[in-house]
Amino acid sequence: MVISIVFFFILWTLKILEDTHHIPFHILLVKILVPGYVGITCLYNLVAPEIEKTHLITLALLFAMFAEIVNAIGMDYGLLFFGVTHALLLSFHWKKTQYLESVCTIDISKHKKIEFISLIIFAILYLIIVVVIELNLHEHNIKYELVIPLYMLILSMMAWRSVCTYGENQSGRIIIGSILFYLCDVFILGELTAPDFRNPPLLLLILSWITYLPALFLLSTIGKKIFNFKKYKNF
Repeated sequence: MVISIVFFFILWTLKILEDTHHIPFHILLVKILVPGYVGITCLYNLVAPEIEKTHLITLALLFAMFAEIVNAIGMDYGLLFFGVTHALLLSFHWKKTQYLESVCTIDISKHKKIEFISLIIFAILYLIIVVVIELNLHEHNIKYELVIPLYMLILSMMAWRSVCTYGENQSGRIIIGSILFYLCDVFILGELTAPDFRNPPLLLLILSWITYLPALFLLSTIGKKIFNFKKYKNF
């Protein structure tokens, strides 16, 4: 965990310096450290003392690492690996909410209400985000025209099912981590609408990294014996 936190601050500093052009764009150190950070979160989730099985989370982080490696070497399949990452997170959240309903640890009527309201919210957000991105895609990014709606569907369902875990053990870190991941990808997809994809707005770059690194860290702690506060049992 300590190594992960150190990586977080090093990476965040390097990315801000890179994005503000104080250091060369895509320097080798950043290319190595980004997959390395994701790899550490994956390894932590695999070996840390646990309170429940989280193999799907481990696999999700592993595919996120593959995505970063692919991005680092300049291949154009990172979005595919991240799509698998979110599909695995969706599966984990879905299984957790099904278990939640079977053991009835919270008021099911309240749970169904949260499930329905969050479904409506994410459905509306899905339509707005997809339409805005599709309308503003530039010629050099037109290849994403069919990919974005499908990717956003998986991403939105993942975030929705995370909210549905509300009231369950560690639901706080599940929801916050998943929503941060959701926001990160929305910011990154928003970069596709920039006039110059290789030089997108600095604000989007900063926001994507502010949300991405904590998201991975929180997701890696799901099911682990860490941050178990007596006052906040569901975090």
